[in-house]
Amino acid sequence: FMKFMRSRHLPLVQDEPKAIKEELDVFDSIIRDTGIQLKTLRETNGWSQEELGHKVGLDKDHIDLMEKGQQPIPIILAKRFA
Repeated sequence: FMKFMRSRHLPLVQDEPKAIKEELDVFDSIIRDTGIQLKTLRETNGWSQEELGHKVGLDKDHIDLMEKGQQPIPIILAKRFA
């Protein structure tokens, strides 16, 4: 569909790959920042990753991935953290 749209309605932009990379970098930064906030809040409450995982129904490895910014935190899960 995008090839069709691009070929019929949008001119090819030379810097499009650069723009996409920049957007992905912003997204990655948001995921990392959210993970740092999760870790800070968990530590502020004095909980281990295992304790937090137990409270929200996840294993500690999943919590670890989110804190490291290697996995995004879905909205529904963020509500459980809150």
